[in-house]
Amino acid sequence: MTRIADGSCAWSLLCRSARRRREYSDPVRYAESLRLEEPEIRVSSIYPGRVATDMQVEVRALEQADYRAADYLRASTVADLIITVLMLPADGVIIDLSLRPRHPPSTR
Repeated sequence: MTRIADGSCAWSLLCRSARRRREYSDPVRYAESLRLEEPEIRVSSIYPGRVATDMQVEVRALEQADYRAADYLRASTVADLIITVLMLPADGVIIDLSLRPRHPPSTR
């Protein structure tokens, strides 16, 4: 990760960006207008926690903490959840879904 002029790391920008994306992608807001135009469209938002990726290795290094892949969600777990949402019967919709690791790493 690169350092920003004020000393903070780009990771904080990524976090803020994700938070903003969540604020602006509020499915309830869009679902109402979509339902009028396309009643068959379902809008779901999935918010996974930290996933075991190379990026998490960098993030933990910036946090000066150990990285253990077992502390994070597997990418396959997130993919399975997406498939579950997509395969939901037509009479239901999942609006917001948050997924977190069962045993998240501690922060220092």
